[in-house]
Amino acid sequence: MDLVQYSFETTGVSVVKNAITPEQVEQAKKAIQANWPEGPTWKFPVLHLDRVFWQLMTHPRLVKLSRLFAGDHFRMDHAFGVAGKGTIKQLHGGPQSSQHSCFYMPVSHGKRTGICGQLNFGFTLHGQSPKTGGFCYIPGSHKSVEPRAGAEILKEVYKGNMHHHSIVVPTLEPGDLLLFTEGLVHGDTIWKGKGEPRMQIYYKITPGWMCWRDPKQNEKYLQYAENDLERRMLDAPWTGRYSEDDKSMGFNNERRSPTVS
Repeated sequence: MDLVQYSFETTGVSVVKNAITPEQVEQAKKAIQANWPEGPTWKFPVLHLDRVFWQLMTHPRLVKLSRLFAGDHFRMDHAFGVAGKGTIKQLHGGPQSSQHSCFYMPVSHGKRTGICGQLNFGFTLHGQSPKTGGFCYIPGSHKSVEPRAGAEILKEVYKGNMHHHSIVVPTLEPGDLLLFTEGLVHGDTIWKGKGEPRMQIYYKITPGWMCWRDPKQNEKYLQYAENDLERRMLDAPWTGRYSEDDKSMGFNNERRSPTVS
């Protein structure tokens, strides 16, 4: 078990330093600036903007970690950018939010690991630190049996105190890859930085048999896909297909193939 896996399993978060090049960071920033000259909204779509966002979606580290924590049949549920200047003080996520889709379940399939209902990969374009605020989380909360969602925990347990020592604001530099499970209680502090606000491009990965967003919303992006991996990652969720003929039903099942062959 390496450090990225150990950190993810124990805290719910891992950071891969310098996952993408400075050139990719600049290309992504220019594509965003070209579409929002005055600065993007708090959340904004990205897959239609530039090929660099497809390069990030199929990044080797993202693919490897997706296979490890979402299984070989993982899919990309949805993607978007976040601009930190528009964020508000809030927490969300948690073990029983969104119809129990944000689970973290310890499993063993040859390697000691867990499987997630939704993985979050955030490529950092503009960084953040505890001084500036930004993305924050409660370490280990992905394994909690607490049924309340993050917003309720912030209000009822933390009494609105975002400065409590158990709420962590990590330091992220441009090019870093942030990985966390949606089962983690996480959110944003009020942005206190000067100059450019923090900005990340998020890819939400789920196991191949489930989804969070309506998969029809990904259909419009298939026109931009250029290879089989990109198309497979945008495929709708399913596990098996079989004939409903009374003589062959159950004997000629087709199983979803692994996302990476």
